[in-house]
Amino acid sequence: MFLVFEQTEVHNLSKVNCNIFKEVVIMDGYDIEKFESIKKAAEQGDVEAQYSLGKSYYKDIPSYYDDIEAFRWLEKAANQDHVDAQFQVGIMCFRGTGTRQDEARAVNWYKKAANQGHANAQYFLADRFYNGIALEQSYIKAFEWCQKAANQNLVEAQIDLGDMYKDGKGVEQDYAKAFEWYQKAVDFDDPKAKALIAEMYCHGKGVEQDYTKAFEWYQKAANQADVNGLAGLGWMYYNGKGVSRNRTEAFRLYTKAVDVGEIPF
Repeated sequence: MFLVFEQTEVHNLSKVNCNIFKEVVIMDGYDIEKFESIKKAAEQGDVEAQYSLGKSYYKDIPSYYDDIEAFRWLEKAANQDHVDAQFQVGIMCFRGTGTRQDEARAVNWYKKAANQGHANAQYFLADRFYNGIALEQSYIKAFEWCQKAANQNLVEAQIDLGDMYKDGKGVEQDYAKAFEWYQKAVDFDDPKAKALIAEMYCHGKGVEQDYTKAFEWYQKAANQADVNGLAGLGWMYYNGKGVSRNRTEAFRLYTKAVDVGEIPF
C-alpha cells in the first residue's frame, strides 16, 4: 500500500514569455537558444520559466545537469505557488537531491501542492499519514487525502482507497465500496486491481462468491504478469476452483509468479 513514485511529466512551456524564431543550435537534442531564453525569463521572475529551467537542470539536458541549480530554480517557482514545482521540490527534499535530505520539509511541500489539488501530492500525503512519516499517524487523514487523489483518477490511490475500505482503516469497513474502487482502477486496465477483483469474487466479499468470475479476473491479471494474478490463478488450478484441477499448470504458474516477485501466500 502507498508505494512512492515520482512525477516525471514536463510542464507545458506555452506560458513562458520567450520569442524563439531564430535559427538555433542544438545540443543533446535540446534547443540551446530556447534554453537561454528560458533562463533569461526565469531570472526576470517568470514562474513558468523558473520551473522549466529547474527541470532542465534536473534531467532534461544531460550536459547541463546540476541538481543544486535544479533545486534552486524549482524552489523559486514553488515559492510562487507553482504546484508542479512544489511537488518536485518535495521529492527532492525527500531524496536529498540538490539539498539536504529532510522528510519534514518534503511533507511541507507535499501539503502545499496537495492543497492546490495536485493528485500525486495528495497521494504522497496520504502515504505519510498512513505510515506516520514526519506526521502523526492517522488512518482517517490518510483516507481523506487518498480519496481526494482517487477522485482525480490516480489509479494507485483508487487501489489503496479500496484497500482501506476492505480493511476498515480510516473508514468503516465496506467490502462493496472496496470492490467499487477496485473496479474504477480496472477501468484503467490496472493488473493489480484485476487480481483484487478476483480475490473479492473468490472469497465473496462485496459481491456474491463466484469462482468462475474469480478465475476470469485472475487470468486477466496473470496475462499482464501480475504476481497476485499468477499466484491466484495457480491456486485455482491447484484446488480446482472455477476450472478443472490441474496441478501441473498450478506449479507452472507458481513458478512464474516466483520469477516475477514474492508470492503473497
